[in-house]
Amino acid sequence: MILEYSETEPENNLPPEKLVIFLHGYGSHKDDLIELAQYFTEALPNAHFISPNAPEDCEGGFGGYQWFSLQSMYTDKIFEDIQKANQILNSFIDEQLERLNLQNKDLILIGFSQGATMAMHAGLRREESIAGIISFSGKIGDTAETLEQNLESKTKILLTHGTSDTVLPYESLIEAERILHQLDIPFESFTATEMDHSINQECIEKAQEFFSTC
Repeated sequence: MILEYSETEPENNLPPEKLVIFLHGYGSHKDDLIELAQYFTEALPNAHFISPNAPEDCEGGFGGYQWFSLQSMYTDKIFEDIQKANQILNSFIDEQLERLNLQNKDLILIGFSQGATMAMHAGLRREESIAGIISFSGKIGDTAETLEQNLESKTKILLTHGTSDTVLPYESLIEAERILHQLDIPFESFTATEMDHSINQECIEKAQEFFSTC
């Protein structure tokens, strides 16, 4: 399956040394998170930024795309649906790395909400460790048991979440911390006080700091 995408090339016009892939949230599209590239180019001057559309039309009927159905979000079916989307996403990642002559160690995955779930799912299942994963207001789609069974690499992760999130409750961050700690996966977390389901300036600044470790 071919995913449409937006992209931004390195500002210095040199061959890229990093690939940053943005994964949007439910009902959004490829032109949403790509706007974050402008905030990250100083920290990653040699990065190529790509933002694909998710593979499915949004079931909500208001346009946009989804990685998986919201109806499976809090059911046992979520794992099956994420696995299906992950096969498509992994193929896309492989194609882009090959196109840009880069490797897993050069890859950073950044997701928001549903896209954050996909970023963590895909990044921890790559056969080789990637440079980093950033989860903005996301949720791990695994239990500790299913992740341990499928874990391929312990890539470091940045978790950010708002205490007033009305879409994915703040408890999603607590649960993610518990699972990552249990499996000894390195992570940092940032709590945005009174932030709803969003990415604020503080979250962007934390991401900029995180890049220095990637």
